[in-house]
Amino acid sequence: MASATFAVALLLGACDSQDSASLPKPLEPDEQSVAYFCHMNLTEHDGPMGQAFVSGQDKPFWFASAGEAFTFIETEVHGGALQVVYVNDMGQGNWEHPAPGAWVDIRKASFVIGGNIPTAMEEDGPGAVPFADKAAAETYAKQHGGTVVDFDAAAKALAVDHPHEDDHGDDHAS
Repeated sequence: MASATFAVALLLGACDSQDSASLPKPLEPDEQSVAYFCHMNLTEHDGPMGQAFVSGQDKPFWFASAGEAFTFIETEVHGGALQVVYVNDMGQGNWEHPAPGAWVDIRKASFVIGGNIPTAMEEDGPGAVPFADKAAAETYAKQHGGTVVDFDAAAKALAVDHPHEDDHGDDHAS
């Protein structure tokens, strides 16, 4: 797990070298926005979502949850191509409708891990609820449970278990 956290830090470290003004701006999901992992339209999901911009791609990769954004960072992006990942700031809007324009760079967000409100596709594991403001995250955690953490701790808590190569259980089917 430590190597996974280190890999995530290296991948996103490349983002630090870019001026934030030159980064792509977050977009709002619409009927054409399909989640990378579950292939469902984002308009079918409540709660925080994410989007990742990768060099050479005009449109972002979409995620039905903040946890999926972490999974993408850990498992799918290689070679410094990742420009920026945004997640909804859940300190704005509400669970059913995150506020339009309320996006925060995943590296700068505070997260509530766990708690009693599941996120889109993480019913079997800890959820990650992102906030631009740490105080808003602390208020949320007091109301709904969970622990407030920074990006590095969230990446560690949400790290994907890597099965042994000889483990071909149903949980890992494509």
